[in-house]
Amino acid sequence: MRSPRRSRSTGRCNAGTVSSSGTPLRVRPACGGPVSRDPGLGSSIEAASRGVAFRFESDLCEPVATWLQDAGFDVRREVAILGRRADLVGSCGTTVTAIEMKMHRWAEALRQAMAYQLAADRVWVAMPLEAACRAYRQRWTFQSEGVGLLAVDDEGRVRSPILAAPSPRLLPFVREKVLESCRTEASLPFLRIRSELSFLIE
Repeated sequence: MRSPRRSRSTGRCNAGTVSSSGTPLRVRPACGGPVSRDPGLGSSIEAASRGVAFRFESDLCEPVATWLQDAGFDVRREVAILGRRADLVGSCGTTVTAIEMKMHRWAEALRQAMAYQLAADRVWVAMPLEAACRAYRQRWTFQSEGVGLLAVDDEGRVRSPILAAPSPRLLPFVREKVLESCRTEASLPFLRIRSELSFLIE
């Protein structure tokens, strides 16, 4: 009797969050929401490279901001944090989440995200899917610093292959200054409707 063949690696980057046991998960940023299992989140680099929709970092803003808004955050752009400007900052009660968006340079994005940990409960680096797959090869670096990784595919779907951990560098008085700044600035308008209807104006 012929023994069953072992499946070969597909070369895919799992764009869903992976637990310590290797089970793919999908999560939202921490604002009291539960973690839900979603086993169908694998996305290949090859598929992403066929239709990359992002040319500039600003192109990532809408899908990532919508991802935050769906989790209950009020979202603002270019928020000052200790002399730097976080691309996106979400506030939810007294919780702050900061996101650094980059097209390619994950190491630079990681350094900037680590600086935001002084003011944010959780921080993420957001990248297009193909670039995020390359950054995922250095996942132990992200995990050791507690920085999460978001992968945005060419259809604007956001995945979280690396979870953001509670910030190990958080200074509550710095977070409070950021929250005060957020209270005085208007949040971004809700983006989901524009995203869902965008196909009508293409």
